[in-house]
Amino acid sequence: MRNTLKILQIIFLFILVPGLQNAFAAPRIVDNTLGSRLGTIFPELRQGYIDLNQNGSLDRLEDMDELVPESRLRDEILQVQEIFDFLIENYRYLPLAKLSSVRDALDDPQGAIPEILTINYRTRISALIREREAMGEDGLYLSPSARRKALDTMEDLISRLNLAYQKEWRQAESDFVEARDELFTLLDRGYPLPENLLPEDYAIFESTLINATMPQRADNPERSLIAVLTLGKLKSDAAVPYLIDLLQRDTFSREAIRALGNIGTPDAQQILLEKLKSEETGDAEALECIRALGKIGGKESADTLLDILKSEESEISTEKEQEILGSLSDMAAGGYTDRRISTLLTEYLENPDPSFRTIAIRGLSFYADQASSVQVLNAMKNDRDTKVVLAAVRSAHHINHPSTVPTMVGLLREGNLSPDMTGEVIKALGQHPDGVRGAVNIQEYLGDPERETRESARDAMKVLYAQNAQVVASSLARGIAASKDELYLKEASSLLAELADPSAVNTFFSLLTSSSPQVRKNATWGLYRIGVSGNLRVQTALQKLVTSETEPLEVRINALRALVKAGEDHPSMLLWQTFSTVAKMRGTKYSILRLYALRGLGALGTINDEVRSVLFLVARGEQDQSLKEEAVKALHSIGASSPGVENTLAEIAGNGEGASLPVRIAALKALGDMSSPETGSAARSLLEEEPGRELKRDIVYALVKSDSDDAWEVLFDLSADEDINELLIPFLEEGDPDTLEPLINRRLKREENQQIRTVLEALLMSYSRGL
Repeated sequence: MRNTLKILQIIFLFILVPGLQNAFAAPRIVDNTLGSRLGTIFPELRQGYIDLNQNGSLDRLEDMDELVPESRLRDEILQVQEIFDFLIENYRYLPLAKLSSVRDALDDPQGAIPEILTINYRTRISALIREREAMGEDGLYLSPSARRKALDTMEDLISRLNLAYQKEWRQAESDFVEARDELFTLLDRGYPLPENLLPEDYAIFESTLINATMPQRADNPERSLIAVLTLGKLKSDAAVPYLIDLLQRDTFSREAIRALGNIGTPDAQQILLEKLKSEETGDAEALECIRALGKIGGKESADTLLDILKSEESEISTEKEQEILGSLSDMAAGGYTDRRISTLLTEYLENPDPSFRTIAIRGLSFYADQASSVQVLNAMKNDRDTKVVLAAVRSAHHINHPSTVPTMVGLLREGNLSPDMTGEVIKALGQHPDGVRGAVNIQEYLGDPERETRESARDAMKVLYAQNAQVVASSLARGIAASKDELYLKEASSLLAELADPSAVNTFFSLLTSSSPQVRKNATWGLYRIGVSGNLRVQTALQKLVTSETEPLEVRINALRALVKAGEDHPSMLLWQTFSTVAKMRGTKYSILRLYALRGLGALGTINDEVRSVLFLVARGEQDQSLKEEAVKALHSIGASSPGVENTLAEIAGNGEGASLPVRIAALKALGDMSSPETGSAARSLLEEEPGRELKRDIVYALVKSDSDDAWEVLFDLSADEDINELLIPFLEEGDPDTLEPLINRRLKREENQQIRTVLEALLMSYSRGL
């Protein structure tokens, strides 16, 4: 009854409280033609999000939020402008096919408001498509590891497809259909295409795609569309005749044009030229042909597009003019640098519409002549439209002109750039082949109040370091020496520590006394990464930090690790005392510090009563197994010549002393390296714990190194163990016959295990043959 009342209360709240119903529902898509088209392209918009990673659900991650915000009007309706703003912000995640579909929707607006929206967004979407193409991957935006995994999945599906095709029998038909359907699902999500398919796998993949474009497959238009676009990505020459047929079908004509542009063969080019010149070709198809010809390039494509501009000069629509100019720029980007095109692009720099100037800038940046370069640089300095300047900045890495870097540095020095523009200029400097000339200016932005700007500066400096380490490291060192800004010092020292440039030792030494704990952390970490061997002054300063209770724990750990890595002591330092003192500390918070101190004692190799006492104490009495193991390894380093070491290790390996199996194995390995006669007895105790194959491997090697009669007896026992005998037999075969023959003969007199007897008899036979 109580539950029923609660349910009724909730129902009444939904009815009585205005707007509460919608608090639990996604905003609706605005009811106009563009909204409907976007809803078709992105069905998940009905749930209020766009599936950027194509996993079928809404993700709201720190670096990727798929929820489309109501950024303009909070009316529980997603406006087209809000959706476009979201797409522009996240375009890099979207498959190229999706972006192209969005542009298609803008090519054919219906209604007064959609027509205005087209003017405002169409050029921007086209520019993003070109940027997405320049990224070199037109499907999902994947990390390298995720891309490799996706490629493996695709290759496996295509291989399964071919295997089923070869078998042909009834079950194979089912396997073929299953693999085909899954393949189309992944293609729809934007999975990348494999690059090095076997010829037979490629052939069946291509045939499967072509089959999906046939008229008899019209009942599955979504699959046909995927097939057409994929054939274009494959650059399938065999698909051209089938794409010609599709040009006559309104449903897929634009996609077929797009595919022919990607295929780019002379036959494909001729088909597109004829289609563009045909009076029956609609405006939207004509625009698609223009784009496709821009991808193909070449003189014939350029002649046709230039002729259209000339013949339709007074009548041409803005959209068509922009597309032609964009395609001519694409030709330049593709390597076709016709002087007629550069002349035309230069003329368009005077166009009052910044969209035209932006396109012209992009195309001119691909021309190697000084005149074209100067035009782009002049626009970068003098154009008053931010988008044009941004286009020039983003194109700057193509420009091989002595004034390119100084021009970008000049923009930074003016100090009136927006944070976004500042980041773009810094990024462009990092990408430019001569960008190291601007390293001094870039490093100043490591202290910028805007986090994104600092990150851009850091990324650019890392790229430039690969070009010229000396210049970048010295610019950072000078910047650190001259600065008193804490934020800058934190970022610059962090970057220098990441680069670990050997020349930075003195810079880091000077920062060890910084008032900022974070700077001291960075300095000690940098010294650890670089190494401080042979530098007594730096080692002494680090030793003081290790023992200082006022220092942050991370500073002390970094300093200690640097000293351990150096692995050397000095009479004026007596590091073994410092390490021993730290190793005896109590409290969980000091466990990492203690671990490296124990490692340091092993690295120094100093042997005296105090060191032995500390190591014995930790090895026997410590509860933390990692510290216990580190102490055992340090005792291993000291060696058997030190009194009590062998006995302590034998106790730990044999009866445990509260040690875990890995710790006991470490002790056994030390005994083996010492050729200790206790190795065999300790190994027997360990084997009673039934260790796994990997630990048995270590036991075998320790016994072999021990080379005692008792150790060989244990190895004989293990010869019947299937887990390890494949590793063990070669050691037995390669053993000294003078040592092993008497042991084997004595063992055979009492051995009852037939498997062991077989191994031992085979060994005797091999010894007698001298094998």
